[in-house]
Amino acid sequence: MSAYAILSYHLDVAAFVVASLLLYLAGRIIIRRKKPAGHLPRLVTLATALVVATGIAFAWIAERNEREGIRRLVSGMAPTFAYELSSLSHDTITPQTPADDPRYIAMIEHQKNWLRLNPGIADIYTYRKLPDGRIAFIVDSETDYDRNGLYEGDRESRTDIGYTYEGAGEVNERALAGEAVFNTDIVHDEWGTFVSFDQPMHTADGRVEAVLGVDFPAENWVSQILFQRAEALLLSFFVLTVILSCSTLVVLMKIEVEDRRRITVDLEAARLEADRANRSKSEFLAAMSHEIRTPMNSLIGFSNLLMETDLTPQQRDYTHTLRSSAHSLLSLLNDILDLSKIEAGRVDIEHIPFSVHESLRKVLALFEPKAAEKHLALALDLPSDDLLLVGDPSKLNQILINLVSNAVKFTSKGTITLTARWIPSGTPTKGSLHCEVIDTGIGIPADTLKRLFEKFTQADSSTTRRYGGTGLGLAISRELAQLMGGKLTVQSTVHQGSIFTLTLPAMIHLGPLPNGGSASPVALPPPANAVLPSSSGRILLVEDNPTNRKLATIMLQRLGYDVDIATNGHEALDHVFSQTYHAVLMDCEMPELDGFEATRRIRLREEQQPDHPHIPVIALTANAMAGAETRCLEAGMDVFLTKPILLAQLKEALASCGQLRR
Repeated sequence: MSAYAILSYHLDVAAFVVASLLLYLAGRIIIRRKKPAGHLPRLVTLATALVVATGIAFAWIAERNEREGIRRLVSGMAPTFAYELSSLSHDTITPQTPADDPRYIAMIEHQKNWLRLNPGIADIYTYRKLPDGRIAFIVDSETDYDRNGLYEGDRESRTDIGYTYEGAGEVNERALAGEAVFNTDIVHDEWGTFVSFDQPMHTADGRVEAVLGVDFPAENWVSQILFQRAEALLLSFFVLTVILSCSTLVVLMKIEVEDRRRITVDLEAARLEADRANRSKSEFLAAMSHEIRTPMNSLIGFSNLLMETDLTPQQRDYTHTLRSSAHSLLSLLNDILDLSKIEAGRVDIEHIPFSVHESLRKVLALFEPKAAEKHLALALDLPSDDLLLVGDPSKLNQILINLVSNAVKFTSKGTITLTARWIPSGTPTKGSLHCEVIDTGIGIPADTLKRLFEKFTQADSSTTRRYGGTGLGLAISRELAQLMGGKLTVQSTVHQGSIFTLTLPAMIHLGPLPNGGSASPVALPPPANAVLPSSSGRILLVEDNPTNRKLATIMLQRLGYDVDIATNGHEALDHVFSQTYHAVLMDCEMPELDGFEATRRIRLREEQQPDHPHIPVIALTANAMAGAETRCLEAGMDVFLTKPILLAQLKEALASCGQLRR
């Protein structure tokens, strides 16, 4: 909105009145919220009205004084300018006067000098009514409107003698009639927007031969008036704020004692309601996780198996689309569950030794097929010596996987580089792990960077339409980084790429890694009486869902195992107590007897019969909520797997259980 509109329609005064009214109403609302029958004293209402009226009056006085000050200033200068031009024989200059006439040049130089000495003036010129009735400019010098020391363009050029003044009107006629006129109406013409003072120029015999016009930038003039009015209005608003704030505070203090008990009761009720809502959310997420992961296990599993069969190109494309869509839905589900864990404060940070080199190589290896499909180069920049640190490799991998996944998604050509370096601090074993994911992708606009890590936020709506995603990955990654005491930052240039920087505090691990490699975030070490893995043997599959049973059976058979089936815990115990199995794949949620109780009974039997070998039990569950893994391990299960399960994961889990009996 322009300053002219504010001045013309008194919008600043209107805003002052509205703000004052809102302030008064806010005080009443605050009191009513504390006590419905409460109110501001009548004296405060009268004081509010008085302050508002006083503020408006002060604003009017300030505007009047500012207008009068400008009028006095220009009415003192304009007659002087007019006299000087008259003394240079201005009345002898006509439209027929040559542009190089010495008298005309002298007047031009006088005008230019006045403008240099009075930077607050926009333009000085003279005009006259010609015999043909036209009002035309006589002497109008070059004008440096933008004050850069140059006369640029037609607007700042000298006006020709006799150039018709198209914008002339009633004010100019009055000036030509001999009246000095200060025109406060804003004039818009080809040279700009001004307010003007018109001073008649007289000949020796008192005749008006021309008019001297002095233009002032309207913007400066209006801004100065608004500034003076704003000072008066703001001062009044400050006084009103103090009055209403103090009055409201006094009223609130009077009712605070009687409200305290009610507030305490309300807070307790709110706490109970929040606990109930949180439990409902957790129950909903757990149910959603289980009910979605169960069919998702079949979708992903069978689409993977289907991709390994002889398919036509069209069938392969359809199957690939099906698998990609299922993975997208699974990714969304995982993001929501991760966010739920973070918000509930149920994320446990591990402190175990691991190899940085091994972790980063595994992360990058996950994206080699997708990068090759897009013809992207993947680069890994690591220190020459392996970094053995104590930290949480699972959370580190989760963050880096998200960052590299985004880099692959938003990069169409070039290279994606994953770097790591150790920055020591304090003691020789303490410092920070500094990882960077550098891409040559589409980049991120500067105005988007500040909200990039907000939940459900992407660069813009077109990003979601073109690349997909929910905008949760980066929010979760930053939350995880902060939970580990670190930070996640980004630098980006549109069309050049982005650099995501992860910094995590850590300690150097001085001894060898357990089992000669990085600690597994999935499985516990097998018991002492477990034996080394085999590629054949008999597996007991305990699963109540027919589709998941079929899928798991095919996967186990592809790994070279024979499979027996149980559909609930009772059947599983009958099999285990009557036959010898190399491992048990145990679903957790089943009718009649669930997997937790079945596993506890298996372990109890092993305790009662010390010579009975340990039977590895792998948990197969669709529950990925916080605490699910702990519950499985406490029941006696050895390995925790969440559905959907991939063939490679199943193979690794079976291997981690220990050797299967021959």
